[in-house]
Amino acid sequence: MALNDIDLMMFLQLAWLPFFSVLVFSFRGVYRSVLRYIDFSVIYHLLQAILIVLIASILIKSSYIYIVSYFPEIKIGRPTITILGWIVGLMSSIILIIGSRLFANLYFLDNTAEKKVVIYGAGSAGIQLAGALRVSSEMQPIAFIDKNEALHNTFLGGLKVLHPKKLERLASRNKVDEVLIAIPSASKSSLRALLKEIENFSIKVRILPGLSELAQGKVLVSELKEIDVSDLLGRLEVDANQELLNKNIKNKVVMITGAGGSIGSEISRQVAKNNPKKIILLDTNEFSLYAIKQELDLKFKEVDIYPILANVTNKKRMGDICFSFNINTIYHAAAYKHVSLVEENPFEAVFNNIIGTQACVEAALENKVETFVLISTDKAVRPTNIMGATKRFAELILQSCSADKESNSETNMIMVRFGNVIGSSG
Repeated sequence: MALNDIDLMMFLQLAWLPFFSVLVFSFRGVYRSVLRYIDFSVIYHLLQAILIVLIASILIKSSYIYIVSYFPEIKIGRPTITILGWIVGLMSSIILIIGSRLFANLYFLDNTAEKKVVIYGAGSAGIQLAGALRVSSEMQPIAFIDKNEALHNTFLGGLKVLHPKKLERLASRNKVDEVLIAIPSASKSSLRALLKEIENFSIKVRILPGLSELAQGKVLVSELKEIDVSDLLGRLEVDANQELLNKNIKNKVVMITGAGGSIGSEISRQVAKNNPKKIILLDTNEFSLYAIKQELDLKFKEVDIYPILANVTNKKRMGDICFSFNINTIYHAAAYKHVSLVEENPFEAVFNNIIGTQACVEAALENKVETFVLISTDKAVRPTNIMGATKRFAELILQSCSADKESNSETNMIMVRFGNVIGSSG
């Protein structure tokens, strides 16, 4: 066989390998992976593809050697197989193919996250959270914090697991902006203990949602919620009875006095959620009234909302409002409630909390309002201060009207005593 024929055969022996490799890599989905988000699953597929090409190359080479040995009349250069050669080829492929992708991943990786965070909890939830944060431009995880001594100074996904005491050092050096608590199964008492550890470091804390949200795939970086006071309650929240809510709200004209206050505004939000016919927001504070009106307009565009600037002590004004809007339900939350201020201004408290309640009740009775709900306080129980005494007096006004058989009232008088309300201005 001529020299040119031998060169051609050698070229064909070498040329088939790249084409076959491209075919195998394409079939295994190697080219569909995005280098910026490469992970171990991609490396696993790469190793599979390289091994497939290597095994196929060995089989073809062995078959060729067998054919040449069986037909000695074929005078082509006899190839040889060496274990060292295959090992060198395998290692070269791994280094060049996988190494180049890892280098590209490091090159394209975005390390300009706005905040440096540590993840408290090196369990499965914490590891998943760290993986999600690696492709986020919002937060960059720098370490795990965990109480498990067996994990200390080990690495999980490239992040070191530290003792909780190391958090103080990170905070003092301004190396961490936030702490993400990734312990979905933690009880409220455990959360309180964790917060007590962190509270002296002046670091913002967020908490991973519960296991149900994790199972449903609802956990996103943007959904890591800040610690809420309700997360620290030592008891379960009680769900409202929807039938009772519908009775006094659904398709009713509802008025909330003191609607701009912290309690009145929350009542207004809850009323708006339950399909009222109209909502009348009444308050003397112009800005507070404007703020709650704007908020409800944005969230509940289908509800008719009317802001009314008025004082509950003005009986004629209250009567006109009840008559004009044909009000069905009143939530009376307008009152002075700050104990220390009321102690220093007792006459204003008496006028607003007692006279104001009486004016509202009489206006409701005269206009046959279906339900009148007084928002009272637990301080009305054997009151030891003026605020509690004025609210107890307001309760007695409702009790008196409810017990008055001669009035033949069609209005249901209802009172509810609130304890210390979480998140209120008081």
